[in-house]
Amino acid sequence: MLSMQQLMARVRTAVNDRDAVTYDEEEILSTLNNGIRYIRRTIADLRPELLASDTITGMLEAGEESVTLSRRPLAFLYVRAGDEVKSSVEVQENQEKIYHNTALIFQNHTRTCSVKTIVKYRMRELPEVSTRDIEGDMEESGTPVVFYRTGEKTIHLYPVPRQQTSYLICPIDDIEEIGADGKSPLLTEFDDVLVEYAAMRLHVRNEYDVSADASIMSGIYTQIVRLLGEPPASVQVAGYWDSGRQIARDYGRGRW
Repeated sequence: MLSMQQLMARVRTAVNDRDAVTYDEEEILSTLNNGIRYIRRTIADLRPELLASDTITGMLEAGEESVTLSRRPLAFLYVRAGDEVKSSVEVQENQEKIYHNTALIFQNHTRTCSVKTIVKYRMRELPEVSTRDIEGDMEESGTPVVFYRTGEKTIHLYPVPRQQTSYLICPIDDIEEIGADGKSPLLTEFDDVLVEYAAMRLHVRNEYDVSADASIMSGIYTQIVRLLGEPPASVQVAGYWDSGRQIARDYGRGRW
């Protein structure tokens, strides 16, 4: 993870412009930001879990159906929700004395304690849909089976939860434009690819060639794929006539 100043210096070396005669700082910085966005989009397509942010958990009461995030999401690795209780455990937390109360209760040697209940819900992954895909009443209540987005930070569960519902959201956050005093958000392994992207883009700035540009982007894409490594093992599904076939439940297809 190099600073933008280090990256700009490496780009200037690559394009033989250490004296800043041909390219100004703003142009190189803009090209580096374009490269960061391109690499992030490629990673999001191939290995989105590498860009996932911290998971967001919470509880929606009956009648509540929206969650507003603190940051703008580019996409979601998954959104899960459920209202079926899987387990409920009471946990006792002992304390030496009541907070701010230094006087002991007369002849009472039992330690005060607080009891809290930890409830875990059985959740399932919800597919994302558009509001155009929902044909029923938008205020219909039930167990959520899909979600849709409005605005930049808000997601809605549908149908509207009819009882207390737990949710688990794993977003891929959008990033702001990085200034000259900032740092690259990419792993150090990708910095070389970023420098190469910027140098090639600057070289073809004045003599744009479609075939040359396609060749450059193909080479950059290949390098990113190699750095990401092999994708996770795929799942093989038995054919219809194979013995012991299993039917998978699919919540993500059809119209709601």
